[in-house]
Amino acid sequence: MSEQPRNPWEGFLTFLDRAADWVREHQDEIRAAGIWAAAGRAGRVARLYVPFDPEAWIQIEQAQRQSEPDVEPDYGSLLVSLYGPGGIGHETLREELRNSTLLRDRTGEVEEVLDSLADQRYFVTVCGALPLVEYVLSSAAGKWKDPRKHLEALEARLDEPASAVDLDLLLDATAVEMVLEEVPEIWKDGRQDVGAINDRLNRHRALHGTARGWDDLANATRAVLLLAAVARISTPLLGPPSGP
Repeated sequence: MSEQPRNPWEGFLTFLDRAADWVREHQDEIRAAGIWAAAGRAGRVARLYVPFDPEAWIQIEQAQRQSEPDVEPDYGSLLVSLYGPGGIGHETLREELRNSTLLRDRTGEVEEVLDSLADQRYFVTVCGALPLVEYVLSSAAGKWKDPRKHLEALEARLDEPASAVDLDLLLDATAVEMVLEEVPEIWKDGRQDVGAINDRLNRHRALHGTARGWDDLANATRAVLLLAAVARISTPLLGPPSGP
């Protein structure tokens, strides 16, 4: 009998369950940090990392409260407006990337990605950010692999007993979720139809220059947020264990 495919979310859900007591003990801190639950909901629905920026998180919570009953805000558009160029949280996103330890040897490339996003050169943004995602994952793990293979190690780390370092990831849950959701989709292999219109972000179509229609503000911001997400979580989830 063939083995059932592993649910990639099992490890993360188990981790959250183990950490439930910690959440209860720190719920006041979490609320004070910027309405964590509201930001988490937005990131989960939009499949985007939501960097901690108090003003941005407050706007997300306000958008939820002001929405019609049973009708959620357009979280994708909301987060792009908040973290894209000119948004309240954009400078927070830029500083996260500039200060990332895993990107300190690629500061020139990071600045080029950020400048291209600001200048609306979205093709350049995507084609610069996605290789840097591979660089960050491989640097943290100590060797290059297809990013989808690195996810296997990342999920295995989430299966381990919770540690103090792991618990810090609770406030970065949207980063973990975006990496788990988006890396398999963005790195998915597929037919290369030259000139086809496809608005889904895909590494192979972008870097091979085949499909059109994906190089817009939403996908460029998505690529930059993914880079920030992997830079945020790769050291604790792919690097050497910090202790027993």
